[in-house]
Amino acid sequence: MEDNVDFIFLTKQFYLDYILCTEIEQKTQRPYIMFKIKIDELEFAVPLRSHINHNHVYWTDKINKCGLDFSKTIIITDSNYINTSDVPHIREDEYAC
Repeated sequence: MEDNVDFIFLTKQFYLDYILCTEIEQKTQRPYIMFKIKIDELEFAVPLRSHINHNHVYWTDKINKCGLDFSKTIIITDSNYINTSDVPHIREDEYAC
């Protein structure tokens, strides 16, 4: 995978700092996997989600409504928000997309 693209989890501190942002899912017990990409020195994180019911998505499994949900994209403002101790595991059929 390219140097500016990665799959990540966010830290508990991120969720604490953004607890009042209702568009960010607060899943501290089951954090959702993010696709991290760097564009023009900004790092963005796009969550991989299931049961998506809109068109702002890059489908990885359209039949099961799974994909990258661009409506939930965040900008990573602090490198400490990236969890470096846990490694996400992507379903093989979705990773291939």
